[in-house]
Amino acid sequence: MSLFFRRRVMLCVSLVLSPIIASAEATEIVRPLAEESAPAITRDANVAAEPVAGSRQPYVSRVGHIRFDSNLFLPVSPSGTRQRAHAQSMPSELSVTFFPGLGFVIHVEDVSHISNDTVVVQGRVEGQPTASFTLTETSDSFLITLQDITNAWLYRVVGDTDSGVGEVTEIDQMQIPPVIDSPPISLPDN
Repeated sequence: MSLFFRRRVMLCVSLVLSPIIASAEATEIVRPLAEESAPAITRDANVAAEPVAGSRQPYVSRVGHIRFDSNLFLPVSPSGTRQRAHAQSMPSELSVTFFPGLGFVIHVEDVSHISNDTVVVQGRVEGQPTASFTLTETSDSFLITLQDITNAWLYRVVGDTDSGVGEVTEIDQMQIPPVIDSPPISLPDN
């Protein structure tokens, strides 16, 4: 067997095995910006959260700041613009921690490139069959939504792509007041 052929076989084997090796540990993309000494949080759908002091919305449990790895899906090119990452570098599992003691492992199901500088990542939360994860990142900003329907919790993150800093809001959906539709409006006859 020639040296060229052996190198080609090794390259093919490494390309095939690299996603398996990469998925052994989740890639951290979100972490709390300021580490606070907070105990681990467990959520019970039957227990209402305390609203944020001074908030006009009683369903907002807490607000914090996070750091997002904005170079994973839209790395900065040598020309200084953000462009989509190579498909081989996309992780199959992500780790997101919104608050100290409150982290999730996301199994990536789909990565869509809407344009050269816009990516949408969708996934499922490990151990929570009714929880979903969506990340939309552009060259300017990012939006992350994690919703756990079973436990009625929603996490929304909005931030700046260049700095990677964002604000996370924890929403207790059990505290959102019901929406009552107004009666239909009749159009005048002409």
